[in-house]
Amino acid sequence: KLIIGYAPTFPHQYEGLKLWDSNIVLARYIVINGHKLKNMSVLELSSGTGIAGIAACKYSPAKKVNMCDTSE
Repeated sequence: KLIIGYAPTFPHQYEGLKLWDSNIVLARYIVINGHKLKNMSVLELSSGTGIAGIAACKYSPAKKVNMCDTSE
């Protein structure tokens, strides 16, 4: 069971460890419509857990997928 909106509290308070609702929605969109990314380059900024970028790698014929997240 997936609980959307639940965010564990970490002592270091890194928000990049949270699975954001928008990332879940984007990953689901890519799984369903991945064919639209054929021969495209994908860039996921502030990827955090990287679920959308991982979905693009696995479920689309994208030419290239780059993901990055900032760190302090």
